[in-house]
Amino acid sequence: MSSDTPTGGTARESKAEHIRQLLAAEGDAVAANTRGFNAGRYESVAKLDEYEALKDEARAIKADAIERLPDLIEAVAGAVEENGGTVYIAEDAADANRYIAEVCDEVDADRLVKSKSMTSEEIEVNEHLQARGVDVVETDLGEWVLQIA
Repeated sequence: MSSDTPTGGTARESKAEHIRQLLAAEGDAVAANTRGFNAGRYESVAKLDEYEALKDEARAIKADAIERLPDLIEAVAGAVEENGGTVYIAEDAADANRYIAEVCDEVDADRLVKSKSMTSEEIEVNEHLQARGVDVVETDLGEWVLQIA
């Protein structure tokens, strides 16, 4: 779902333009960092004798999870609900954004504090809520939890 920005483009177009501007200004640094990242990755992979076997195992785990996805979702939903949480399974980005906005409306929220996630970026929930007047603050709680664990 793309929401209109004040300049008339979509949020996705605005992000793409921002990335183009950054690459134009910082392209050499991005290229150097990418080369360094790739070199480090190749070096790490070379140290793993069982790299291909690990990749195969990861693919098998992913395929198994996809095959059992309905059961896994049901198990997670049950655990969340048993612990007092609410689970909503959206049909698509628009449905997810509608539901989240509805929850904000129910509690008359003017601010939402949420964790950063690729999913929230993909459905453009921040832009959707900001267009409705909700101030969205992102935390990196997941990263913080990993750091203190």
